[in-house]
Amino acid sequence: MNGILIVEGPDGAGKTTLINQLREHWLFKTRYMHLRVHKEMEKWHCATARRAIRLSKDYLVILDRHWPSEQIYSYERSPGPSYDPTNMVDWLKSHGAIYIWAIPEDYQRLIEEHKTRREERHEEYHDISNVVKRYYDHWYGTYEGPDNYLKKIQPLNKRDDFIRYDRFTDKDILDKIIDRLRP
Repeated sequence: MNGILIVEGPDGAGKTTLINQLREHWLFKTRYMHLRVHKEMEKWHCATARRAIRLSKDYLVILDRHWPSEQIYSYERSPGPSYDPTNMVDWLKSHGAIYIWAIPEDYQRLIEEHKTRREERHEEYHDISNVVKRYYDHWYGTYEGPDNYLKKIQPLNKRDDFIRYDRFTDKDILDKIIDRLRP
């Protein structure tokens, strides 16, 4: 199966575990890209979107974070997102991109686990409460913070290009993803 999956969610939401399951399921037919913060986020995201589209002709391309992370995490390091992703989102959608929104219903549990993990190892963010709440609120359409692209398209749970993943409860997520990728 070919296509583009963009896996999004706060730290500790199960993105890496899910990505490893996806890669194991499809073995050598995947290409994986992990995106981090970059000083020119729009250029970085456009370049990875172009590459993902090109590779998706032959592979299942898995992006670990993309433009939604900039929309959500940017408030932790700046006044907000550095660019408007409208054109890129349309472009990705025209190529069948599917978003996996990793946010558990029990988001307080995720926050508590992060507090425990940061005692054991380095975590980039000391407190992810606001980040987790933003992911959760955008899913349900209850985000009331500053305007951004995600606020404009929420609730994400009503969109056909978004699938929710709850690492605490979803046991059939691979089946859901496979069903969505079928032509």
